Amino acid sequence: MVFAQSEDESLESAMMNIVEPGFKGTNENAGIKEFIEENLLTPLNAEDWGIEGTVVIRFNVLPTRDLSEIQVIEGVSLEFDRSVISTLQATDGMWYPGTIDGRPVPMEKEVIVVFRFEGTDFYQAAQLNKNKADKLLNEGKYSRAVKFYTNALGSCPTSDIIIYRRGLAKYYTGDLEGALNDFERVANLDSHLADPMLSKLIEVANYATSELQLSSLNY
Repeated sequence: MVFAQSEDESLESAMMNIVEPGFKGTNENAGIKEFIEENLLTPLNAEDWGIEGTVVIRFNVLPTRDLSEIQVIEGVSLEFDRSVISTLQATDGMWYPGTIDGRPVPMEKEVIVVFRFEGTDFYQAAQLNKNKADKLLNEGKYSRAVKFYTNALGSCPTSDIIIYRRGLAKYYTGDLEGALNDFERVANLDSHLADPMLSKLIEVANYATSELQLSSLNY
């Protein structure tokens, strides 16, 4: 299964006209989801390994219609992650660049690929892992909570509440960069949690900055 950011390619603003990048592909009726589904090579022996999970890839679409800064936000395994990345790399030249007021600019996109075997109950798997993670978070067992929230996201990769709570768990473990990444993902999802999350995002950013300054002085 493949998810992508909204295919609505135009965003109106009082100050500027923003048009998001779009996938041109080789067939006008096929989007990036269809391209990945048709061209993705699942690593050999995946079922033997019993591997399931979600790969989240973030990248920039350049004015040249190529991709840059392809990075794994959520991964399953080295083999699975590489498979998704190589499929995306094959789309160089197949994009319409994003524009601001008619001017082509680099613009960020995100693609989510879910590896699941037949018969997997997505909702049940996500709920079980989330419930366990919530319990661990309340008990202050933050590292273990991160693990179970990550498992839950493997079944429900765009859940703002799970990403947000994993960000909190990461924050309390001291993983400031990981927390920032999760909070920013919630904001990028245009979640209703984005506003109440903003204060925590600012707190993490300020704390991270002060820690870096302190480390520099100690050095």
